[in-house]
Amino acid sequence: MEHRLVKDAKRIMVSDLEYNAASRDKIRCLAHEWKGVNLETFQYKETRVKMLFIHYNG
Repeated sequence: MEHRLVKDAKRIMVSDLEYNAASRDKIRCLAHEWKGVNLETFQYKETRVKMLFIHYNG
């Protein structure tokens, strides 16, 4: 089984609400664990979609 790292993902998107909440929560989200990871935020809009996709090229 090949292991891939989150930091190697081409694109990681997180809602602006989640990013801001995680930035303030020092117990749940440790900044050093995300060092070097490129996160792209988007404006959250209420939808019925509840899925997370992580895509790696290769």
